[in-house]
Amino acid sequence: MTLGKQVWDFAFRTANEIYIATYDGVYRGMALAAGNPFGLQGKNLSSLELRGDTLYAGVRAEGVWQRSINGGDWQPVVSAGWNSTSTVRDLFYDSSTCNGLLAATDDGVWIYR
Repeated sequence: MTLGKQVWDFAFRTANEIYIATYDGVYRGMALAAGNPFGLQGKNLSSLELRGDTLYAGVRAEGVWQRSINGGDWQPVVSAGWNSTSTVRDLFYDSSTCNGLLAATDDGVWIYR
């Protein structure tokens, strides 16, 4: 796959369906085909996490966004206590301990349930 953009993270649904976090939004690639824009273009992403059919994106200085991979628009994730202007460094969905999305940020760790 040739994307020609700075890549920060990947999320894999299948071997033929790959989501890519770049400095210019999310791209979706199929096998070795070039990535196609999948939203948030113009935003600098740092991480992705795929849980079921929901793709979460950590955006620098804009918190966490989510979208169904089956369609729809990107929406900011809102949760009490979250700072939506923080830079998200990494995302991880923990189903064993807290059963929620963990976001590593400049302000510490957030848990979204």
